[in-house]
Amino acid sequence: MNSFPPSILHLFLCCSLLLWSQSGLALVVVNEIHFNPPENPIREEFVELYNTDKSAADISGWRLSGAIKYSFPEGTTIPAGGFLVVAEDPLTLTSNFGITAIGPYRGQLDSEGETVYLRDLNDQIADETDYKVGFPWPVAANGDGPSIELINPLLDNSLGSSWRSSRDGPTPGEPNSVYSTNAPPNIRKVNHLPEQPTVTDPVVITALVTDPDKVAAVTLEYQVAAAGDYIPSHLPLPVENKNIDLSKSRQINPAYISGWISLPMLDDGLGDDLLADDNIFTVTLPPQQHRTLVRYRITVEDIPGLSARAPFLDDRSLNFAYFVYDGVPDYFGESAETLKTLPVYHLITREEDYAECFAYDNADQITQGREARFFYNWSGTIVYDGVVYDNIRYRLRGANGRYYGQGKRSMRFRLNDGYYFQARNQLGQKYPKKWRTLTLGKGFDNRTTLTFGLNEALSLYLFNKIGVPAIDTHWAHWRVVDGTAEAPDKWNGDFQGMTFVMETYDVRFLEAHGLEKGNLYKLINQTRDWEKQQRYQAKDGITMGRDHDHVERSLDGADTASFISQHVNLDRWNRWHALVEAIRHYDYWPDANKNMVYYFEPAANRYKGKLWILPWDTDASWGPNWNRGHDLVYNSLFPAFGDGGDTNTTPELWPDYFNTVRELRDLLWQRDQIFPLIDEFADFITPFEAADASRWKDAPSDAGNYFGLGGAGAKSISSLARDMKSFAFVGGNWPGASVGPGGRAAYLDELQASNGEGASIPSTPTITYSGLLNFPANGLVFESSGFSDPQGENTFGAMEWRVAKITNPNAPGHNPEERFKLEWQAEWESGELNTFDPSLALSSSVVYPGYTYRARLRHKDNTGRWSHWSSPIEFTPTLPDISPYLDGLIISEVMYHPSDPSNAEYAAGHTNDDDFEFIELRNIGMASLDLTDLRLTKGVDFDFLGSKITQLDPGEFVLVVSNLEAMEMRYGLGLPIAGEWDTKDKLNNGGERIKLSFGAGVPIRDFSYDDKTPWPTEPDGAGFSLVIKSENASTDPNVAANWKSSSVPFGTPGRDILSGPFAEWMAAQNQANPYSNFGSSSLSNLLAYSLGADFKANPDTTLPNMIVVENEGISYPALSYRLRQEASDLTHRVEVSENLQTWQSGDALTVIVAPPFNNGDGTDTHIIRSIYPLDMKSSRFLRLHVEISPR
Repeated sequence: MNSFPPSILHLFLCCSLLLWSQSGLALVVVNEIHFNPPENPIREEFVELYNTDKSAADISGWRLSGAIKYSFPEGTTIPAGGFLVVAEDPLTLTSNFGITAIGPYRGQLDSEGETVYLRDLNDQIADETDYKVGFPWPVAANGDGPSIELINPLLDNSLGSSWRSSRDGPTPGEPNSVYSTNAPPNIRKVNHLPEQPTVTDPVVITALVTDPDKVAAVTLEYQVAAAGDYIPSHLPLPVENKNIDLSKSRQINPAYISGWISLPMLDDGLGDDLLADDNIFTVTLPPQQHRTLVRYRITVEDIPGLSARAPFLDDRSLNFAYFVYDGVPDYFGESAETLKTLPVYHLITREEDYAECFAYDNADQITQGREARFFYNWSGTIVYDGVVYDNIRYRLRGANGRYYGQGKRSMRFRLNDGYYFQARNQLGQKYPKKWRTLTLGKGFDNRTTLTFGLNEALSLYLFNKIGVPAIDTHWAHWRVVDGTAEAPDKWNGDFQGMTFVMETYDVRFLEAHGLEKGNLYKLINQTRDWEKQQRYQAKDGITMGRDHDHVERSLDGADTASFISQHVNLDRWNRWHALVEAIRHYDYWPDANKNMVYYFEPAANRYKGKLWILPWDTDASWGPNWNRGHDLVYNSLFPAFGDGGDTNTTPELWPDYFNTVRELRDLLWQRDQIFPLIDEFADFITPFEAADASRWKDAPSDAGNYFGLGGAGAKSISSLARDMKSFAFVGGNWPGASVGPGGRAAYLDELQASNGEGASIPSTPTITYSGLLNFPANGLVFESSGFSDPQGENTFGAMEWRVAKITNPNAPGHNPEERFKLEWQAEWESGELNTFDPSLALSSSVVYPGYTYRARLRHKDNTGRWSHWSSPIEFTPTLPDISPYLDGLIISEVMYHPSDPSNAEYAAGHTNDDDFEFIELRNIGMASLDLTDLRLTKGVDFDFLGSKITQLDPGEFVLVVSNLEAMEMRYGLGLPIAGEWDTKDKLNNGGERIKLSFGAGVPIRDFSYDDKTPWPTEPDGAGFSLVIKSENASTDPNVAANWKSSSVPFGTPGRDILSGPFAEWMAAQNQANPYSNFGSSSLSNLLAYSLGADFKANPDTTLPNMIVVENEGISYPALSYRLRQEASDLTHRVEVSENLQTWQSGDALTVIVAPPFNNGDGTDTHIIRSIYPLDMKSSRFLRLHVEISPR
């Protein structure tokens, strides 16, 4: 049995010969944050605190939590009206700003927004700031150099409009550069409804505006840009002599400055203003015509006359906006529904700007090699998903093929900070990170082959699947509003067909694809300058492009295997190049510096990174070809041709490369894998094909067309798909090179056996099934044939098994809505097994009954060469009898949002409340349950196989926890803990799904909890857990009414719910929470019960009394209190303190004055005194501590 944590309930009493009062702590606020310095390697991040009080603030023992973590040491004070700076690198702040800072803190301030908490000595939140980027928060602080500063430290720093970007850089330890004794009104929550109005909709615009000096006026200005009359905020620089003079700046457009209509916003409760004097100011704008852009901005002013305009001055979006649109119309025989099979992107711009950018006129084309090619010269507005991205900039992209013909162009759009583009994939799911730039592809290559981007989309998808991170892609329906008429004819209206959309290689790419932040370079053939190619400088990465330059200058065939392995992640390169060979993505040579991306994985070598090559510009693949595909890493392993190549080799590294080629051919480059995938991708765009052809085929030259484009795609998408299949498995002729009989599959077969490898590969093993009939999920056993190697006997090195789920339309569990499942993606891999064991008993957690799987194995010799993977055994597992689990096992308690760690817990390293999360299961059946086939598969991941508890007897509990040490510190030893779930997992404080599964996911218990009514709300951070009311297998855990808050804080992990006399008393009182008030008294139910307050007419009269007792003529402070005689399920003690912070109890501190006195009403009176006389201490505090005993 384990006791509940201390301090469950306290009653404080004070005795002192002197008047005692607790002095108020100074009000300390977060006053300045520098969260994204302009240069990552220069560690200038900091948080500045300011003491607003007139006396010094002692913050010893306080801490920062959230984004960063720091505990303030003993003796830390902030003078009255003074500053304290906490830095990620105090020495850097001293060097760069000349101030003294403390630190370093742990963690990092996120450049897109984060929460910083300041917690006091009792771990309560003294201040918090949840900063962001974008209105109402400052924008320029996101990497441009400034910090964010409070206008005045007395303002509410949870409001973005209380902050501004610093004027001339950060001001750590000094008054803020934006400081003002009076600040303009706070404005936030600016909204317009409907979000995307139609021509019949008036638009209601609201803003929440507050000011302690009262709001004098709120004024809205709006500007209407009708279709064909777009007003760019800035004018483009002229293209002259095939160049742009970048020494000049784009000028603001006079037409943008003028033409704004002013209207008052009112808070009078009239019209569309719902409630008077609620600080929400409202104005209604009239309906507008179809395809109209409406911009607006809001000026707020207070009574003293201070004003501000939103968006604020540092916000490049300049205004808010909405787009009036009646929906996509039919297009010359193609229905609107067909056109909406792809996401609809609108660009609103001036006709002359779009034409100049597209440069059908040769005079507008910028010469290759000019820096102007990378300059975002033209302005426009993107609309997607109802969101308007206004005042963005665009340009063309591409090198040799940028201006080919008079057809589609590849484009890039630069979004404004704070308003990055939220794209969705082809299935409508949001990508995990917003995009800083929007990149569009024209869908044909420099061999003039029309591909629609199908080859690129498929290639990049495959790179991602084999573990080589690549940009995500999808297609979109592209519309350009640059004229008055939406569709004057098939060619000159808004409709511009389909476009190929690509993610951008930058820091958001690293975050979205789960890569550790390392230096990132996208190679461009216009320059070898690392600085122009760098897309991200990691905080801990090598600077000045030395990693980039080092591999380009030093990596070649003369290098040793050790040197190459130290500087290149060969596992990732092997995968990259194996697929490169399959798709024939060859357009580069050793020193070409093009068509790929360098990512330097942080690694422990003096060059601070291991090179990964990531794919880019794969348009010349799956047929059309340039060059030989010999990159600089290839050149270090094999003889390479082209500039920068040499004939030196490193044979020691060949086996791993050929192993990878062999594996890719066996598992991925198969007809049953590649053909369905090509069809799946082609199906995304086939419905749109006819409309795209109507726009671009046979169009007049001044409108742009597909003239000059060839290849199978010029016939149809289905022809293109067949052509790609022939490339992969049949062979044929394509521009640049032919492919022999058998296609690239035959080529890979030759490649993996080349350079003498074929004669050294171990024999391919055979796999057989020896398990139970009908493949029950918990009875799967497979057998391997013996090891055989052409190099002779006794050469066994290792063996490996794998099981992969595949798409089988005939399987009972097949879901036709699921994407095609590649066999490359294993459900389970054994890893290398160094001892030969011919038998494998497969865990039930690997497979889900009703789906089809393939099992394979392979053998390796002692030289590191792997055999081919065996031919597969294909099977569809069945479900064994799981009724004992369904009838007997429940999830009985969930602690999803524990209370914050105590100071002692925090000091022990348990710094997050997540550490104390747990899930409790109980066997309510009559038979013991084997847990080895069970897993938690939603909410958190945990497998009972191999855990500390694998059998659960009737009535017993088992716990799965976040952190074992934290649980034992809070709850004591001896808890029935099976183990910890994955360290990356945590239960969502806002509610989520929890699933207990048999095997790979057959539900035993499956439900979703919530933190909002009608679910119990006390478990959401107040320290209580979520407890099932009825321990019955038929109780539906998805019903909120079937759950309650735990009867005690911290929950009851591994034990029954509260029972005994107190529980019975609570039931008689019709009460559930021991800590809610007893009737109208000031006592809690627990205290009322323990003191017998229900026996008195006035319950408050039962409170303990502070008295003075005499012993041998010496006066002692004592506590006199009542206790209920039947309270066997409660424990109590008297505790003593000198400072109200440290409390102690025990015989060394207190003495029983007399035996308990029976009061005759079911209670006894107890008197306990301190061992210290009154005259020995100036202050002495006593309190009664009552808690519920363990069950």
